[in-house]
Amino acid sequence: MPLKKIIKTIFHPKRKLFSFLTDFYEFNFRRIKINTRLIISFIVISIFPIVLLGTMSFYKSSSAIKSKIETYSVQVVDQVSQNISLQMKKYESICNELITYSDAVKGVSIYMNVGSGFERTTAYTKQIVPPFIANFGDNTNVISIFLKIQDRNELLKILNTDISTPMTLEDSVNLDKSFPNSSSSGHWLSKKLESGKDSIIYIKNSIPYTIKDSIPNYYGFRLSLYTVYDQNFLSSIYNNVDLGKNVDIFVMDSKGTVISSRDLEKTPPNSLYREKSMINRLLSTKDKKDFSFTTNINNSKHLVTFSAIKDTDWFVVSTIPYTYLQKESSSILWSILSIALVILSLALILSFLITKSISMPLKRMLVLMDEASMGNLYVNIEDRYSDEIAVVLQKFNSMVENIRGIISTVQTSSESVLQDAEELAAFSKVSQIASSQTAIAVQQISQGASDQVNDTTLCVKHVSSLSEDINQVVDNITHASDIILDTKKISDSTLESIRSLNIKAHETHTVSEEITITINSLSTEMKQIKKIIKLIVEIVEQTKLLSLNASIEAARSGEAGKGFAVVAKNIKLLADKSKRSLTDISNIINNIQEKTEETVHSVAHAEEIVNIQLEAVSEVDMSFRTIYNAMEEIINNMNSSKESLSKALVSKEFTLKSIANIHMLSSDTASATQDVSITAFEQQTGAEQLSGLALKLNDMARELNKIVDIFRIND
Repeated sequence: MPLKKIIKTIFHPKRKLFSFLTDFYEFNFRRIKINTRLIISFIVISIFPIVLLGTMSFYKSSSAIKSKIETYSVQVVDQVSQNISLQMKKYESICNELITYSDAVKGVSIYMNVGSGFERTTAYTKQIVPPFIANFGDNTNVISIFLKIQDRNELLKILNTDISTPMTLEDSVNLDKSFPNSSSSGHWLSKKLESGKDSIIYIKNSIPYTIKDSIPNYYGFRLSLYTVYDQNFLSSIYNNVDLGKNVDIFVMDSKGTVISSRDLEKTPPNSLYREKSMINRLLSTKDKKDFSFTTNINNSKHLVTFSAIKDTDWFVVSTIPYTYLQKESSSILWSILSIALVILSLALILSFLITKSISMPLKRMLVLMDEASMGNLYVNIEDRYSDEIAVVLQKFNSMVENIRGIISTVQTSSESVLQDAEELAAFSKVSQIASSQTAIAVQQISQGASDQVNDTTLCVKHVSSLSEDINQVVDNITHASDIILDTKKISDSTLESIRSLNIKAHETHTVSEEITITINSLSTEMKQIKKIIKLIVEIVEQTKLLSLNASIEAARSGEAGKGFAVVAKNIKLLADKSKRSLTDISNIINNIQEKTEETVHSVAHAEEIVNIQLEAVSEVDMSFRTIYNAMEEIINNMNSSKESLSKALVSKEFTLKSIANIHMLSSDTASATQDVSITAFEQQTGAEQLSGLALKLNDMARELNKIVDIFRIND
């Protein structure tokens, strides 16, 4: 049984699912023509996998290309940042050396200490300028170099390749104000010169000194160096870096000002970058230790990678258009679409050919079926192929051949039926008259038999009711007898328990008396023990007195009595211990005696309770014996009533059998007459129906002949 439930549980839902799919198919797909179904199926089967694979390939390739380019761009930008940082550190080191402890510093010291203009010019041209020319003369990116003596507020032009003067004393003062806390540190900044050139300026402050005996000796004045570079100073480092078409690389500070750029028109230096949202996104991404993000620039999606230039607030930034990232993926997508279009064309051509191979023979068969439905059964389809449609056409030919044979047989049979129907109609009229007369006679006999059966049925009902009442009484008496017998058995058991309880109560009474005697004896013995202990206490007191006397005598004896004094002391200690022990024993005996007296009282109370129980058990024993005798009398009366009812039941059975025989005979008579009556009426009805059917059969035979004559089964 569990196995059947498991099988039903497993397979029943599947049958429902299969039924649902079948209904869905018939309701939806059977409304569409076979040609359309086949074409749609071919298109779905051929295009769906291509579209799915193409979509997956496009997204996978796009993701892979983006990831690779992003990783590569981050590494390239980071390398550019390191190269720029190295380039800047190189020139920072040169500038620091020139204005801190080089020969140019000695020339400045001479320049400041000489009085004549010639000597100052000599110091300027021969000692100050040459070290700078040696370090910067071959650098084409250097626009100008100015040295400022802070203590004299004097600006010296070391080198200038610009037509206009790129810096004045006032400019240097403004630059110094921009960095009020820049005592000796160097700073880089970007500025557009008056000539329109974009420049990068490095400012270095220093307090010059010379080394003598490994101890710096300061000159006592301060210098500031202003080195002005063309913006190509930085862009030349990353001009040749190729990250792809339309990829822009530039240097920008944290405020969004462009410092250097290789595409001056698209990203001009010394101007704020056009996309403020990109600047905010860059700063927030920098804090997260991430070096790339995606943003919109000029309403076009771009991948931005950046790297901070060490010890500055400048960043090397690259912006890569997503059109470039997705260029290869787009070509893959177009290739997949082209392949899908070719496959779709092939699927359409193939589905068209297959649907034509199915629909054309089906159309021929439909034409012939229309002719057959009009009565032309002399049709035949010739097909020389061997597919399933050819089998269907052959079966159609066989079906038409069988129908021709059936129609021929029906024509012959209908003619014979027509003749027999005419003879049957005449005979049915005679049979109908005879059946009417028989039915009337049998109906009268059936009425009398039915009345007799009704009377006997009523009598049987009364006797049966009486029988049921007697049976109910017998059952009730039997049930009551069983209950009384069970009660008697329980009473026997209860009497036995009461006898056992009586015996146990007597035994308890005897044991209680023995316990009382024993406890009284124990109390007497305790009193004797107390007398003995009292005697021992007196002996101990005398012993202590003797030890005291012995100690006194030992003291009098002097040296000879020391040993006896020790013995006397030990006797005193032993006497004290004995006294304490006797006191404890006396306390214990007193406690025992108190508990003994309490036990005596408890035993006396228990003996009173046992006596009360003995009286109660005796009374219960008497009551149960009275109940037991009454039950025996009830059982005798019940047995007598049962015997009387048994005799009444025997008489009832004979009465029922007699009435049943009478009822059976009456029922058989009534049933027989009723059957005869029903048969007569059925015969009459049948004769009437037969007459009507004979007429209908005659009409149907004529109609059948007309219908069969329509079909053409030969040439």
